[in-house]
Amino acid sequence: MIDTLVEYDSKGQIKPGLATEWTFDEATLTWTFKLRDARWVDNTGKEVGAVTAQDFVAAMKYQLTPEYESANVQNLFGIIANAENYYNGLVYNGGTDKDGKAWQQVDFSEVGVKAVDEHTLTYTLEKDVPYFLSSLAYIVYMPAYGPQLEELGKDFGTGADKMYYNGAYYLEEFSPQEKHVMKKNPLNYDAATVYLDEIQEIYNAEYNTIGPEMVKRGEVDYAELSSDILDDWKNSEDTKNLISRERPRTSYSYFYCFNFNPQFDAQYEPDNWKGSE
Repeated sequence: MIDTLVEYDSKGQIKPGLATEWTFDEATLTWTFKLRDARWVDNTGKEVGAVTAQDFVAAMKYQLTPEYESANVQNLFGIIANAENYYNGLVYNGGTDKDGKAWQQVDFSEVGVKAVDEHTLTYTLEKDVPYFLSSLAYIVYMPAYGPQLEELGKDFGTGADKMYYNGAYYLEEFSPQEKHVMKKNPLNYDAATVYLDEIQEIYNAEYNTIGPEMVKRGEVDYAELSSDILDDWKNSEDTKNLISRERPRTSYSYFYCFNFNPQFDAQYEPDNWKGSE
């Protein structure tokens, strides 16, 4: 429902999304992205306005505002220049954290995200980050309609009518623990390759146990088969043609954590675990 600067093709290769091209200046550690024409719509599919570079800036400022309690804001720290300084400056406001480090408030203009013009966006990094381009499909780099963020504050994203959409679908209905209804967004830049007009997700607390039976009854079109019933389904004339392999899951990240000061016995070769700070 939200398009990002870059996307992945079916082979996991990066391709243009909302950004049509990009460059990196090694001297200043600055990425520059050129945005395509794209539109925001509401939960009825009505056009709201243009997607601009400022929407990426506004979304990052929202995440870096402690009041909004972002669960992912740490993914910007040490990556986007001054993101951590800005966030902790607001949290501690001249005070010290648990490690005794003092944090002074800095202006958001010092954070490494800028809207040069409506269709030009820059990110300045804190250090060289080889994987930065691939991380732009992650939630912390998603755009949001700036005026709506200012209007809704903490209520942003709490209902289908509490956010706008620029992706292949917009969320028409969001009923927690009941149903989600997503409809094709005809204003999406890539709408010609979106072949499903509507997707409904129906909540069922007993999905893990009766999901396969719901498929048989035609109530849903997807369920995961556990190993204890898989052979029965494969051997039954009624169900063997319903089985297919799951598509590759690509919407996840790997985190490698290095132990810089291992404290275990010599027999386990602690020097092999050490990195350089």
